[in-house]
Amino acid sequence: MRCPSCSKRFKNEGCFLQHLNQPSSHCYKWDGNLVRILRPAQAPSPQFPLHNDTDPTFDPEYMDHGVDADTGAEYGSSGSQADYGEEVEFYDGAGKTWGVGKTFMDQFNEDEYAAEREQNQYFPFASKPDWEMASYILRSDLSMAEIDEYLNLEFTKTLPLSFRSSRQLRGHAELLPAPPQWKYQKITTEFPTTKTLQIFYRDTIECLQSLLSHPLLAASFDFIPCKVYESAEHAVRVYHGFMTGDHAWNLQKDLPEGASLLGVVLS
Repeated sequence: MRCPSCSKRFKNEGCFLQHLNQPSSHCYKWDGNLVRILRPAQAPSPQFPLHNDTDPTFDPEYMDHGVDADTGAEYGSSGSQADYGEEVEFYDGAGKTWGVGKTFMDQFNEDEYAAEREQNQYFPFASKPDWEMASYILRSDLSMAEIDEYLNLEFTKTLPLSFRSSRQLRGHAELLPAPPQWKYQKITTEFPTTKTLQIFYRDTIECLQSLLSHPLLAASFDFIPCKVYESAEHAVRVYHGFMTGDHAWNLQKDLPEGASLLGVVLS
């Protein structure tokens, strides 16, 4: 069995899954690549310049969302921010949000090791150099046996590392929060095949939860379709993203009362 990312061979599915779920390895990471792809899109567009925070008429709350005066429910999100002075019409009957959930960093700072990180921000590693060495090794293409060989070099033994084997290194890394894990399932076909068909996957709901809690993405989601107009006359439409278009508005019509759209790209 061969890894499609790094081309390493493994004797069985269990070894392959262990490789895929190796913390911090480049075959394991996925959300980091997504964030790097999305970051350029966060740069201000010449058509929609950033607002001047020193403007006394600028109200950040106006940009982020509207609030129902009766229920306190929040409409929209910061994803489709409208320029100050534009008129926004939210879809009536779509789901609303009550407050903001915890991001990954919120959960990270509240887990069972938060107290240790107050004393040592690189916990479970002893120091920044210790963490840098661990991060470099885990992101490399070295196998567990090759990591052990490197850590057993006389020179490496002189370094003040908190781990002396690949097993100890993996144990340290597994103390860190993990994104959705890889899983696999054997597929039974109607007709016999020369090899057993297997599918390797991550749980879609877990992936969505991970994306929604990502601190770099949390403020970029829209949950309610809206129509943005240049002025109160509603003469000129303005489009800031998918949720400001007619397609999202029409999709919402087919959803039950209180449901919300969450557009994602599955690949």
